[in-house]
Amino acid sequence: MNTIQRTTRLEKTYVYIDGFNLYYGALHGNGSGYKWLDLQSWLSKILKRNDIEKIKYYTARVSGKYDAGKPIKQESYFRALKTLDCVEIIEGKFLFNNKRIRISDDVSLMVKVPEEKGTDVNLAVSIGP
Repeated sequence: MNTIQRTTRLEKTYVYIDGFNLYYGALHGNGSGYKWLDLQSWLSKILKRNDIEKIKYYTARVSGKYDAGKPIKQESYFRALKTLDCVEIIEGKFLFNNKRIRISDDVSLMVKVPEEKGTDVNLAVSIGP
């Protein structure tokens, strides 16, 4: 009697995340309690796949200029993410650029505005041909 053994081969899944878009679009200020989100578990559930090979998390280190606690909290989250074997953190950076802000028709201010640099480019290069 011949028996046919069927094996299911799972395809490898790679996930690319813009960390700031995830944080500000889905997690920040919504009272969800997901700020310490286990990315691997969450993605396995929403993608219904247990074959996530790599999660590439693109972000930049925040400044403590206006809130000294932000870099500490971010570093704590990075340490938590690094406990997951499949997570790789790819960092861009923030630059502060001068920008004129109009307050009224006759009043404007020159302010330093933080701009995230490198995250989008790093992500695009990773998924390019």
